[in-house]
Amino acid sequence: MRIETGRWSRTPVQERLCICGTGIQPEEHVLIECPRSHHQITAYNMQAQPLNELFDTEDTKELHNLAEYIKKILPLFRI
Repeated sequence: MRIETGRWSRTPVQERLCICGTGIQPEEHVLIECPRSHHQITAYNMQAQPLNELFDTEDTKELHNLAEYIKKILPLFRI
């Protein structure tokens, strides 16, 4: 995520933009908001929620689904 890689390069937060062009690219944007992720968000029925709530489960089936979802999403954002 550019929010993280921007820290390494000391890029100002307001310049850590997503490749979708809609704003800054923190983890929440990529996982539950970005238009580039829309198809996967719909396919995996991901609900807009705070990131900490997304990972707050002990249900192994739910965690497996989340891991599969993330595995599908990340390649969409590699440059």
